[in-house]
Amino acid sequence: MRNNSIYKLIFLGAMIIYSFLSASCVRRDLEVPPTEGQVDISFNWKNLFPGETIPAGMKLCFFRSDGVTVVKECTGTGFSGSLPIGIYKVLAYNTDATGVAYRNTDSYSEAQVYAPSLTKGYNYISQPLHVYGIGLDLLTVSYNQDAVSEMTPVSLIKKATFQLTVTGDKSAVASCNTMLTGIVQAVNISTGQLQNDTGVVSFIPVSTSTGFESSVSFFGKVDSAPNQLETTVNFTSGGSQTIIVDVTSKFTEINTIVVPIEVKVNIEVTGTVQTGFTAILKSWSVEDKNVSVY
Repeated sequence: MRNNSIYKLIFLGAMIIYSFLSASCVRRDLEVPPTEGQVDISFNWKNLFPGETIPAGMKLCFFRSDGVTVVKECTGTGFSGSLPIGIYKVLAYNTDATGVAYRNTDSYSEAQVYAPSLTKGYNYISQPLHVYGIGLDLLTVSYNQDAVSEMTPVSLIKKATFQLTVTGDKSAVASCNTMLTGIVQAVNISTGQLQNDTGVVSFIPVSTSTGFESSVSFFGKVDSAPNQLETTVNFTSGGSQTIIVDVTSKFTEINTIVVPIEVKVNIEVTGTVQTGFTAILKSWSVEDKNVSVY
């Protein structure tokens, strides 16, 4: 009987040891390594266009090196959250821009923002407003260290103010409408590179004490497309006259200017209701560069 008791104790001890080892193995099998890491991205708005406010919303597209894409939305302050572990490129653009659409956003290098065409014939395009974007080439997300980065979005648009000064019989001019040709229609979001497709921006200046004025917004210009400012002056007598100014040479630096440029056109109106009115181009200027046509 004593031997049986000893055998029972030995067997019980062996079972206890086996149960402990088995439980340890199960716990080790259940310990799955983390699959996500913490990401903190802030936005630096030092490139905010003069007079504009920080965008209310931003979209972040995370492109992992193995082809996985994760899209997150956040405020203009930044993003804080978790992402699957991996190496990413990051695309950021604001969601409260107007007059634009987006394409190829499933590709970091090909994503573009563009001004949609307003007509099927003559390529009139919309005016883009409040458009920002930037790319980040490398973001490493790991489980043991937070991925912290700062992105500095840039304004992807340029602005110009148009001023038409009318001398002579200003009362003879009822209204005018203007278009600017050779304007870039699309821009690469991650690099800011202007695309070669161009269109025409049309706008209607409002009356002032000295003539007419308006503001126009666009992505920029490319060397391959000429830029013409075409203003149609509508007379109270019912007739009209179009004045064309080639501003190509004066728009060469527009892509590097971060404040609105001034485009000024001076015309003189002569004539009568009976004989008809005529608008004569007297001078024009872009920024401080005057061109006289006397």
